[in-house]
Amino acid sequence: MRKGKLSETELKRSVLKQIHKQRVQAETAPSVFPVSGHEDAAWLGQFEGSFCCSVSPVTEGYGDPGRAACRLAANNLYASGAVPAYYLCTFLFPLDTPEEQVREAAAGFGEEAARQGAVVAGGHTERTDAVSRPVLSISAVGKKNPHGDLQGSAPGQDLVITKTVGLQGTALLARKFEKQLRERFPSFLVDRALGFEETIGVGEEADAALAYGAGAMHDFSRGGVFGGLWEFAENCGLGLTVDLRKIPLRQETVEICDFLECNPYELLSGGSLLLSCEDGEGMVRHLEETGIPAAIIGRLSSGNDRILLNEGETRYLDKPKEDAFFAAAATPQDRESRHDAGDTKQK
Repeated sequence: MRKGKLSETELKRSVLKQIHKQRVQAETAPSVFPVSGHEDAAWLGQFEGSFCCSVSPVTEGYGDPGRAACRLAANNLYASGAVPAYYLCTFLFPLDTPEEQVREAAAGFGEEAARQGAVVAGGHTERTDAVSRPVLSISAVGKKNPHGDLQGSAPGQDLVITKTVGLQGTALLARKFEKQLRERFPSFLVDRALGFEETIGVGEEADAALAYGAGAMHDFSRGGVFGGLWEFAENCGLGLTVDLRKIPLRQETVEICDFLECNPYELLSGGSLLLSCEDGEGMVRHLEETGIPAAIIGRLSSGNDRILLNEGETRYLDKPKEDAFFAAAATPQDRESRHDAGDTKQK
């Protein structure tokens, strides 16, 4: 079985289809408004009384897991044209977790929520033998972003990426393989990679993009830029054409992915925002004036083709795969198990 998100086919067949079967459209139920380009949150209610909801889990080894969980949960709201207002959280810790580690996770979460101007309204915390490492599940509730509204996606809009892709995955790989990486690379490169964990929020670029007139937005996460581009096009109901050479990457990401033999374009990419807009050049200038690096990488198109261009070669984007982080971080036993599973399927 692949690690991380379910495949798109599994998700539609075994989760969404089953939930939709049971949905009851009562007259008293609030209206549900999906977000163009983004499927990890939805607006509930109508007009000024509406609010945006999302759920986000954190299961990997961050240096400050509580703060990271809060930032990643907020990203779903920011990409939906909302800002965080309330959080509900469930923290599950292994049985041998010391109280100090619980305290640090809670403190990081609370401090980040306060910085965002949000309230932690409630939650649940326990130690359990059901998990082998901390699992932080965050329910986020947001209100309308005062900087503006999403204008909606359309063919011909430019596609813009903020910062660089792979920041989140690079930080996690640097933490997991710190010893090996310090033996291979200068310490300053590893230190910078570890510091990428501080860049995984997208609130500032979301505010700036809305103020300039973003059509639709999507925060990259699992599956990396390739997975995010597919999800964005699928949720917009459009095609796209992207120049691979224009997708921004940090040298630290390139070096670490090359060393660990993983694809940087399929690596966890929290901290980078994908957006569509009518005036990509103007959007990039506007973002850079606010201190946010950005680049035009392509544009939306009518139809369903998701095209990648690379130095004269043309290929079609595949459905999202298992995130490259999980492949790189897999133990030898994991790799052997997956190899055996593949052999069984072929037989």
